Amino acid sequence: MSELSGLSKVSVHRLAQLLVSCAVLGVGVGLMLDARLGSDGYSALINGIAIASGRAFWVVNLLVGVVLVLMAGCADGHRASAP
Repeated sequence: MSELSGLSKVSVHRLAQLLVSCAVLGVGVGLMLDARLGSDGYSALINGIAIASGRAFWVVNLLVGVVLVLMAGCADGHRASAP
């Protein structure tokens, strides 16, 4: 039982880190755009997909973010070795 509660605490901690990281990233991108420094590469990618697909920016951002988080979760512990 204690192993399960420990896993839950780690997962909640990692989810909190993810949410805070997303908020910090959003503020950073907003500041870059407000300062008229242009967009970062990730936002440009999301904007391109949004324009090409006809979907809203936030929808594409959410979907791509979920896919990348799932890919990272699946790859966790499976690192490619250098030749």
